[in-house]
Parts: sequence; structure tokens; C-alpha cells
Amino acid sequence: MERCSNGSGAISELTLEQLKRFDFGSWFDHCRFRDEKILTIEELLNITRRLSLCINLELKVFQSDSELLCQQLKKLFSFSTSTLDNLVFSSFNHQTLTNLKKKIPNAKLGVLSERLDKRTMALISDIDAYSCHLHHLFLTNNDIDYLHKKGIQVWVYTVNEPEQIEGLNAIDAIFTDFPDRFII
Repeated sequence: MERCSNGSGAISELTLEQLKRFDFGSWFDHCRFRDEKILTIEELLNITRRLSLCINLELKVFQSDSELLCQQLKKLFSFSTSTLDNLVFSSFNHQTLTNLKKKIPNAKLGVLSERLDKRTMALISDIDAYSCHLHHLFLTNNDIDYLHKKGIQVWVYTVNEPEQIEGLNAIDAIFTDFPDRFII
């Protein structure tokens, strides 16, 4: 809570009603985003559907909460009018991605990892990943070629300057804090 709101404590310890009282925008830009409220996944999906957006939903969980989160997502999508077409679930937590694949087999999954190593390659294969999200400092053109040959999209984080990805071929997407720097 302290990093991205005016609240404190663990999000998991608060009710939705309590969470809705906090400001989740000022930490980023006090003038433009003051008094932004946290969204539920359903609220977020309604916005993305209305605006025809594709989104990456990064799942951040403690290991012990992984199973519960995946069960809740399964329940949400079994009762929701939202589809999974424009949504990629990603996580650094490999167990969460494995659990989610079991609960929602048709979900698009993105493996988050600092670099492409043997463990990451095995997970990509095990869960039939849609994409692999790697840190720009450790990504090579060999990694990109390997992933593309497997039919896996390559997404790169956190790229805040165009120079950070110069020389890298055929990246499918980037994560950035400054999208305006990449508009041609």
C-alpha cells in the first residue's frame, strides 16, 4: 500500500470498501492522478472492453495465495461477460502461472523473467505461454529468435528510453512509464 497509495499495510488485509477510500494515483503524478481509486478486475475489464483495449494483467501474489487467486479468477471469468481475448495474465511467480493454466486453460499467459534461462524456457513450454516478458538489459537477439521460432511473443520491460532497445530486432511489445516517447 505504501508504494502506490496513501494507505499502509497489506492489500490482502483490507476489504474492497476500505481500499476504495485510498488515493492510488498521487504517488505517480499528484496533479494528474490525485484521488484515483483502485479498480476491481471487473471494473478494469469493463473499461478495456468499452475502449477496445488489450491489456497485460500482472499477477503479484505470495506463494501461499496463488491457488486462491487462480480460483477467484476462474470464478470471475465463469460468471463474467468479459472474454479473455484481449487479456494476457503475467507473473514472475511461476506457480501462479501453472495454477492459472490448470484453472483457465484458454487464458493467454505471459512468463515474466529477468532473463531467458532454462527454467523460464521450461515454464514457457509447460504452460504453452503466449508471451515471454524479459528485462531489456538481458535480452539478446538470439533470445528473440528462439522465442519467435517457438511462436512466443517477446515483450520487454521497463523501457523508458528508445535507446534502451536499439539493436534488438522484432520486439512485439514494451512496458514503459512514458509511452509518449515511443509514438512515431
